[in-house]
Amino acid sequence: SPVLKRGIAQAYIDSRYALFGESIDIEVRGKLYSGKIVDFPFISK
Repeated sequence: SPVLKRGIAQAYIDSRYALFGESIDIEVRGKLYSGKIVDFPFISK
């Protein structure tokens, strides 16, 4: 996101683990990244 100066991703997550505020690890092309589950919108207007 150019506005947030951060990456944004969308993914399907098993509902047992899809809790807002939860920290998650994301594997992209063999590299691990940390992330957080948030609700829409990503930013406040």
